Amino acid sequence: MCEKVWEMETESVCPICLKRIPGKKHQGNAGIFMEKKCPEHGEFKTLIWRDTADHYRGWNTQRCSGAETEADTPCPEGCSHCRAHRQEICCVLLELTNACNLNCPICFAQAGEGRIWSLSMEDIEKRYAYMLDNGGPYNIQLSGGEPTLRDDLPEIIALGRRMGFDYFQLNTNGLRLAEDYDYLLALKEAGLTCIYLQFDGVTEEPYRHLRGRSLLHIKEQVIENARRAQMGVVLVPTVIRGVNLDQVGAILKYALINQPVVRCVHFQPASHFGRFDVDAPGLPLTIPELLRNIERQTGGQMKSGDFSGGGAENPYCSFHTRYIKEKDGCLKVIKGEGGCCSSSQSQDYVKMRWAWPEVPKGCCETEGDALDSFLYDMAYHSLAVSGMAFQDCENLELSRLQKCYIAVAQEDALIPFCAYHLTNRRGEGLYP
Repeated sequence: MCEKVWEMETESVCPICLKRIPGKKHQGNAGIFMEKKCPEHGEFKTLIWRDTADHYRGWNTQRCSGAETEADTPCPEGCSHCRAHRQEICCVLLELTNACNLNCPICFAQAGEGRIWSLSMEDIEKRYAYMLDNGGPYNIQLSGGEPTLRDDLPEIIALGRRMGFDYFQLNTNGLRLAEDYDYLLALKEAGLTCIYLQFDGVTEEPYRHLRGRSLLHIKEQVIENARRAQMGVVLVPTVIRGVNLDQVGAILKYALINQPVVRCVHFQPASHFGRFDVDAPGLPLTIPELLRNIERQTGGQMKSGDFSGGGAENPYCSFHTRYIKEKDGCLKVIKGEGGCCSSSQSQDYVKMRWAWPEVPKGCCETEGDALDSFLYDMAYHSLAVSGMAFQDCENLELSRLQKCYIAVAQEDALIPFCAYHLTNRRGEGLYP
């Protein structure tokens, strides 16, 4: 063990009882570690950043931080509209059902377990109304379980549109969208903005490991149906070392080939929450290692230095950038985009970049002046690349949680995502 040349205090939770405990971050041989001690359950240690202290400190380029105040209720078990929360909400997950047509070995929502439920239309309307009364309208992610199991999903979207929400993203495994094109058209007509598609690789092996069955042909059919319907798609790979980390470059290549229907690749390193084997190999996968793999596997076309941390959320939670694919096939990074300071700016960014592209009337690829050509390329040949490193019981920091701008809707609360889905090593949740 090398000398602890850098150290910083933090607050976290015990991975066993989930009680709030102090911790310290320090530099070790492999990167930045968090150590913490629970009076009842002992000491714990986890890697949180696979790089140097200089790189870790340099990643925090956030321009705005929000005011620090005392919490109204204990953090994180009392999360909702608390004065200690230092960011407005950008995106709200509306969990419509916990039923699912897959039984994935890895599932943050533990879909299909316990009592199967679905929200009534009255319950959904109450949640919409609560959001509007508490800072909304927000970007809405329709989630579950598998939300496409609901035949009334078009009516749910239409209701939200009538009440004043203008962005709806569908979090889905894609099974129904691949098989039922008319259902996809009904969702679009109701006001669906984009498809947030589970997409773990370009071969079948990752799906068999992470989802329990071969699914690549299903994902490819969703892409084709979305192209036909002119619906934007975000590819969402859950990434684990030893399972599909070696496919991040191939996933990005697939996305570039399938422009403009694929608008973004949004990587999610797997976290220890929900249904997940706590002894599974390949964790933790931190942001620097994922970015180095992107650079190596794209042959340097996408460089780790092209990316930066979030501006609205805590910077250690995410990374992002955007590229234009030029006519010779080379990629040009678009600097200065996505570093939004406010949640409203982040909402607008996602609305513009993840939906099916629109360009000013009259612009085309081959005719017009240089500005027309640029606007066309920005719309049809750009690809956002981003990722979100969700926190779990091993690495959660309250300072990060207090900047969370993704929430889960309850009838009378908006609970930060990483608090709502926080589970201990036994799989027991902080929230029921």
